[in-house]
Amino acid sequence: MESLEHQEVELSLKDQLVIKRLEQMVKEIGSKIGLAKIADVSPQAVNNWFKNGKVSVDSALKLHKHFGYPVEWILGKDNSDNSVISGNKSLNVVGTTMNGGLVNQVNNEGTLYTEDLVEIKAQLARLETKLDLLQRIETKIDVILMQKEK
Repeated sequence: MESLEHQEVELSLKDQLVIKRLEQMVKEIGSKIGLAKIADVSPQAVNNWFKNGKVSVDSALKLHKHFGYPVEWILGKDNSDNSVISGNKSLNVVGTTMNGGLVNQVNNEGTLYTEDLVEIKAQLARLETKLDLLQRIETKIDVILMQKEK
Protein backbone atom coordinates (compact mmCIF):
# COMPACT_ATOMS: atom_id res chain seq x y z
CA MET A 1 0.00 0.00 0.00
CA GLU A 2 1.35 3.42 -0.99
CA SER A 3 1.93 6.07 1.61
CA LEU A 4 0.07 9.37 1.46
CA GLU A 5 3.33 11.21 0.78
CA HIS A 6 4.00 8.97 -2.22
CA GLN A 7 0.50 9.65 -3.57
CA GLU A 8 1.02 13.41 -3.28
CA VAL A 9 4.24 13.19 -5.29
CA GLU A 10 2.34 11.40 -8.07
CA LEU A 11 -0.09 14.29 -8.56
CA SER A 12 0.53 16.00 -11.86
CA LEU A 13 1.46 19.66 -11.95
CA LYS A 14 -2.02 20.35 -13.31
CA ASP A 15 -3.64 18.55 -10.38
CA GLN A 16 -1.43 20.47 -7.94
CA LEU A 17 -2.48 23.69 -9.68
CA VAL A 18 -6.16 22.76 -9.29
CA ILE A 19 -5.63 22.15 -5.56
CA LYS A 20 -3.88 25.51 -5.19
CA ARG A 21 -6.80 27.23 -6.92
CA LEU A 22 -9.32 25.37 -4.78
CA GLU A 23 -7.43 26.60 -1.72
CA GLN A 24 -7.77 30.16 -3.03
CA MET A 25 -11.54 29.73 -3.37
CA VAL A 26 -11.79 28.22 0.12
CA LYS A 27 -9.97 31.30 1.46
CA GLU A 28 -12.58 33.50 -0.21
CA ILE A 29 -15.62 31.52 0.92
CA GLY A 30 -14.26 30.57 4.34
CA SER A 31 -14.56 26.77 4.33
CA LYS A 32 -14.59 23.60 2.27
CA ILE A 33 -18.21 23.12 3.33
CA GLY A 34 -19.03 26.49 1.76
CA LEU A 35 -17.33 25.33 -1.43
CA ALA A 36 -19.42 22.13 -1.34
CA LYS A 37 -22.63 24.14 -0.99
CA ILE A 38 -21.73 26.36 -3.93
CA ALA A 39 -20.91 23.37 -6.14
CA ASP A 40 -23.92 21.43 -4.84
CA VAL A 41 -21.77 18.43 -3.87
CA SER A 42 -21.01 16.65 -0.62
CA PRO A 43 -18.17 17.81 1.64
CA GLN A 44 -16.57 14.42 0.91
CA ALA A 45 -16.54 15.26 -2.81
CA VAL A 46 -14.71 18.50 -2.04
CA ASN A 47 -12.22 16.59 0.13
CA ASN A 48 -11.62 14.29 -2.85
CA TRP A 49 -10.89 17.33 -5.03
CA PHE A 50 -8.19 18.30 -2.58
CA LYS A 51 -6.77 14.77 -2.60
CA ASN A 52 -6.67 14.16 -6.34
CA GLY A 53 -6.84 17.62 -7.93
CA LYS A 54 -9.82 16.64 -10.10
CA VAL A 55 -13.01 18.70 -10.29
CA SER A 56 -15.90 17.80 -12.60
CA VAL A 57 -16.86 20.23 -15.33
CA ASP A 58 -20.33 20.53 -13.77
CA SER A 59 -18.83 21.56 -10.42
CA ALA A 60 -16.36 23.89 -12.14
CA LEU A 61 -19.27 25.62 -13.91
CA LYS A 62 -21.03 26.17 -10.58
CA LEU A 63 -17.84 27.52 -9.02
CA HIS A 64 -17.37 29.76 -12.07
CA LYS A 65 -20.88 31.19 -11.63
CA HIS A 66 -20.22 31.99 -7.99
CA PHE A 67 -16.62 33.20 -8.04
CA GLY A 68 -16.32 34.47 -11.62
CA TYR A 69 -13.14 32.49 -12.31
CA PRO A 70 -12.86 30.95 -15.79
CA VAL A 71 -13.84 27.27 -15.93
CA GLU A 72 -10.48 26.48 -17.56
CA TRP A 73 -8.69 28.13 -14.65
CA ILE A 74 -10.65 26.09 -12.09
CA LEU A 75 -9.93 22.86 -14.00
CA GLY A 76 -6.21 23.66 -14.20
CA LYS A 77 -6.24 23.86 -17.99
CA ASP A 78 -5.09 27.46 -17.86
CA ASN A 79 -1.55 27.65 -16.57
CA SER A 80 -0.37 30.60 -18.61
CA ASP A 81 1.04 33.74 -17.09
CA ASN A 82 -1.77 35.63 -18.82
CA SER A 83 -4.38 34.25 -16.45
CA VAL A 84 -3.15 35.73 -13.20
CA ILE A 85 -5.98 35.88 -10.73
CA SER A 86 -6.40 38.84 -8.46
CA GLY A 87 -9.10 39.08 -5.84
CA ASN A 88 -11.98 37.02 -7.14
CA LYS A 89 -11.84 37.91 -10.83
CA SER A 90 -9.34 37.27 -13.58
CA LEU A 91 -7.33 40.19 -14.81
CA ASN A 92 -8.14 41.26 -18.34
CA VAL A 93 -5.41 40.44 -20.82
CA VAL A 94 -5.03 42.47 -23.96
CA GLY A 95 -5.14 40.28 -27.05
CA THR A 96 -5.93 36.65 -27.65
CA THR A 97 -4.09 33.69 -26.17
CA MET A 98 -4.34 29.98 -26.84
CA ASN A 99 -2.95 27.53 -24.35
CA GLY A 100 -4.00 23.90 -24.25
CA GLY A 101 -7.45 24.60 -25.62
CA LEU A 102 -7.92 27.76 -23.58
CA VAL A 103 -8.97 30.86 -25.43
CA ASN A 104 -9.20 34.21 -23.73
CA GLN A 105 -10.17 37.12 -25.92
CA VAL A 106 -10.47 40.51 -24.36
CA ASN A 107 -12.55 43.37 -25.64
CA ASN A 108 -13.58 46.67 -24.08
CA GLU A 109 -16.35 44.91 -22.16
CA GLY A 110 -14.10 42.37 -20.40
CA THR A 111 -12.92 38.85 -20.97
CA LEU A 112 -14.61 36.44 -23.33
CA TYR A 113 -13.98 32.89 -22.13
CA THR A 114 -14.08 29.57 -23.95
CA GLU A 115 -17.62 28.74 -22.86
CA ASP A 116 -18.77 32.04 -24.39
CA LEU A 117 -16.88 31.27 -27.59
CA VAL A 118 -18.48 27.81 -27.80
CA GLU A 119 -21.93 29.40 -27.57
CA ILE A 120 -21.01 32.00 -30.21
CA LYS A 121 -19.73 29.22 -32.48
CA ALA A 122 -23.01 27.32 -32.05
CA GLN A 123 -24.99 30.47 -32.88
CA LEU A 124 -22.80 31.03 -35.94
CA ALA A 125 -23.42 27.45 -37.11
CA ARG A 126 -27.18 28.01 -36.78
CA LEU A 127 -26.92 31.24 -38.76
CA GLU A 128 -24.84 29.54 -41.46
CA THR A 129 -27.53 26.85 -41.76
CA LYS A 130 -30.21 29.51 -42.14
CA LEU A 131 -28.08 31.37 -44.70
CA ASP A 132 -27.60 28.16 -46.69
CA LEU A 133 -31.36 27.54 -46.66
CA LEU A 134 -32.08 31.11 -47.77
CA GLN A 135 -29.55 30.81 -50.60
CA ARG A 136 -31.21 27.59 -51.82
CA ILE A 137 -34.63 29.28 -51.70
CA GLU A 138 -33.22 32.25 -53.62
CA THR A 139 -31.84 29.90 -56.28
CA LYS A 140 -35.23 28.17 -56.62
CA ILE A 141 -36.97 31.55 -56.93
CA ASP A 142 -34.49 32.58 -59.64
CA VAL A 143 -35.18 29.35 -61.55
CA ILE A 144 -38.95 29.89 -61.28
CA LEU A 145 -38.64 33.51 -62.44
CA MET A 146 -36.46 32.49 -65.39
CA GLN A 147 -39.00 29.83 -66.40
CA LYS A 148 -41.84 32.37 -66.26
CA GLU A 149 -39.88 34.82 -68.42
CA LYS A 150 -39.62 32.22 -71.21
